[in-house]
Amino acid sequence: MRRFLLALLASATLGGCISTLENGYDSRARHECDQTTRAGERGACYDRVEQNRREHRE
Repeated sequence: MRRFLLALLASATLGGCISTLENGYDSRARHECDQTTRAGERGACYDRVEQNRREHRE
């Protein structure tokens, strides 16, 4: 029982770390869209960030 609880705790912790890293990546990617694209192209850049997010979370 103790091993199961430790494994459950470890997987929950790891899941949280991965989520935090993914959110950081998404935030950075949106920031780069703001910095490197013109206003007319920014929407397409945001769409690519969101598409990438959906593909990697499946």
